[in-house]
Amino acid sequence: MFKLWQRLFDRDDTNQSGESTKSPGESPPLTDADYEFLFEQLLEGVAGGWQPDRILQFFEKLSDRGKQEQWVEWLGRFREKVLASPVPDRQLAARMMQLGDQTSAIHSIQEIGATAYEIGMQLSRPNQDDGQIWEYDGPDAISTADSTAPEVKPISLDELLVLLQQDANLVAQMAQQLGIETTDPQVIIQTIIARQPATDEATAWFDRGNQQYNAGDLAAAIASWEKTCQIQPDYDEAWYNKGLALLNLSRYDEAIASLDRALAISDDKQEAWNNRGLALMNLGSFDEAIASYEKAIAIQPNFPDAWNNRGVALANLQRFSEAIVSLDKAISLKPDLDAAWQMRGYVLSNLGRPEEAIASWDKVLEIKPDDGKVWQLRGVALFNLERYDEALTSFDRTIACQPNDEEAWLNRGMALFKLSRPLEAIASWDKSLEIKPDYYLSWHNRGFALYDLSRYDEALSSFERALELKPDNQNSWYNRGKTLFDLERYDEALASFERVLELKPDFYLSWYSRGEVLFKLGRYSEAIESFDKALKLQSDLAEAWYVRGQALEKLSRSEEAIASLDKAIEIEPDYYEAWEVRGHLLQSLDRRSEASASLDCAREIRLSRE
Repeated sequence: MFKLWQRLFDRDDTNQSGESTKSPGESPPLTDADYEFLFEQLLEGVAGGWQPDRILQFFEKLSDRGKQEQWVEWLGRFREKVLASPVPDRQLAARMMQLGDQTSAIHSIQEIGATAYEIGMQLSRPNQDDGQIWEYDGPDAISTADSTAPEVKPISLDELLVLLQQDANLVAQMAQQLGIETTDPQVIIQTIIARQPATDEATAWFDRGNQQYNAGDLAAAIASWEKTCQIQPDYDEAWYNKGLALLNLSRYDEAIASLDRALAISDDKQEAWNNRGLALMNLGSFDEAIASYEKAIAIQPNFPDAWNNRGVALANLQRFSEAIVSLDKAISLKPDLDAAWQMRGYVLSNLGRPEEAIASWDKVLEIKPDDGKVWQLRGVALFNLERYDEALTSFDRTIACQPNDEEAWLNRGMALFKLSRPLEAIASWDKSLEIKPDYYLSWHNRGFALYDLSRYDEALSSFERALELKPDNQNSWYNRGKTLFDLERYDEALASFERVLELKPDFYLSWYSRGEVLFKLGRYSEAIESFDKALKLQSDLAEAWYVRGQALEKLSRSEEAIASLDKAIEIEPDYYEAWEVRGHLLQSLDRRSEASASLDCAREIRLSRE
């Protein structure tokens, strides 16, 4: 991250001419304060995403002042200072260990990284002697620099801008030192940036972008990285960071273009290939995404995120067996990668292996017990296995995590209904409708439960509300028709069933129910035609054969009626109503022994059910 020297706007007037006391070609030796400032700049860069080549560039820019042995010597003095602090700086420790990790393969600065890592380790662990925090009560560490020199503290451009906006005197002082006439803090900031050499200016914009990104201002970060790339077109890290920000803003085409520029400069960055794959996947280009993930894996075979993302892309292509292999590899590399376990469950569910899917989701919940989405997936799988009590428990856990999840309340209601708890089911659907009043499925299911309770007027209101939200849903039209039938509003019921058949001509239940209505209206020939349509689609529908037989009887087509009733009895031998009607028909034909046998059968079946 780009830093400024506090002495740039220090009030020391000892050398107002600005002339250096050193000869132009001589670099002054670094003081301990200089080392500390530069080291902080380095650590912030590492925390901001600097890769090994960028870290090496940092030291190379220091030329003869970046020699490894001098830095290691200073780190020895720095160790004494930081370990003497009464409160260990955990963030500093983490960053120093991160620096050690990043430089472990760079011979020219390897010892710097190793020393930093060692200090970080010492900082990160408590005093082993007595479990107490050791308090330093001696004098402060003595710097090799002049002790009377002002302390040099780093400050970012954004921090400087805030100070300038708050202090008009500071603005005047900075303007004087920069040799410009302005009272505008922004002009001062732009002048500082403009006076850096081109590479330094590019780095300044790059670091400014990192700072803006970390602050959550992605648009400003992108603008800063674009400025970096204008100044230094081969700045691959800027292209990469810009691509990452664009990805986070869902600007996928632009993200791919930026990542492609980064990879054109340096194609060995596995993270760039991985993020390029994510952008492609969000655009639905799954085959290209897989190719990108495989590039990342070729560079770094032990890259769990790339294996996971490859599995997700394969699953989207319904290549489920390959997806499982990829997800299993991700999990073998990172057993607590919950995203891989979750997707694995989804894939297993699609492969018709629900028990294994549930086991995968259980692994997610070991890692993230409050993942409401996974509790929901688990509940749906258990519901489909008809394990309704367990499904209900899962949906309750979803609601505990996500109280305003209308889908969880819907699913909970379905489980309760299957457990023959319709009043609780209705209460659950009512809760989902408090959250989302236009939730069609809850209105429909609510109507179904009310119908089951014979509360037909309320059921009808629910189905009609569902149809306001989804006018072309044949199921709601059908259930509306059934409700109207039970309310003896036959003409309206008939209109509902005919609307179903406009939407879905092969809906056999609607043909059957239409026949029932026509029978009630005394339109027997039309009723028979409707039953014939139903039976052509579903020949083993005993009820249709039964009512068809009754319609034929009304038309005095007794032999055909008996044949229709015989079909009903063949499908359902205990259909006592069919035996009974058949017996009366046989009596009317004076076939007394057959009639008696048929009526006896009806009586026996009825008595067995009492």
